[in-house]
Amino acid sequence: MAISTREMVLTELGGAEISMDEARAMVRSYRRSAPPDAERAGTYDRVHFDKILAQPGCVGIRFFHALHEDGSPTIVIIGIDEHGRPVAGGPIQNHLPCPPNCFGEDLV
Repeated sequence: MAISTREMVLTELGGAEISMDEARAMVRSYRRSAPPDAERAGTYDRVHFDKILAQPGCVGIRFFHALHEDGSPTIVIIGIDEHGRPVAGGPIQNHLPCPPNCFGEDLV
């Protein structure tokens, strides 16, 4: 899959609202295709999003699928400017994975 490097300006943030039923169906579909020991979810505290979005020039958040040094999966989040470029010097976070940190109500 080719990755576009064209210049863009974010006037409407990416993503789309979906219903809880759609979200549950998407999660069920993923879980049916994933290995039994696959990571199912990740948690971030609101404070991480607030710090990232409070950066000057930050208009959105980008998620990156990544691997820790031990090979376990993670997702890192960064702030992006109106052109989709990383906001320099801002906080970068990774998530609290589930499992083993599965708490609260499951989506499905």
